[in-house]
Amino acid sequence: MLRSPVVQAVGSAVGTLALAGAGTLLVVSVASGTATQAIKVYRARSALPCKACRGQKSYLCQVCRGNAVLEWPVSSKGRLALCPVCKGSGEQNCLNCLGEGKV
Repeated sequence: MLRSPVVQAVGSAVGTLALAGAGTLLVVSVASGTATQAIKVYRARSALPCKACRGQKSYLCQVCRGNAVLEWPVSSKGRLALCPVCKGSGEQNCLNCLGEGKV
């Protein structure tokens, strides 16, 4: 069964456009990923240390003052509870640099 020349032309045009579109999409996605990685490296090299934590990424918990527990004066005897901010570690992530050490 022979196909008409119009159907063959339309079929080859659609195939060519699909192949060109897929190739373009591949090239653009690779270039975008490479550019994003280069920008991250540049920002990491040129970033200044955080002034709040002095580049240490964390500091003493401001709620429990490093004790990791809080004393609740509910009754005559004090009850101890785990600090909800630092979760018992005594340190909290820097809120200025979000724990990265650089701004």
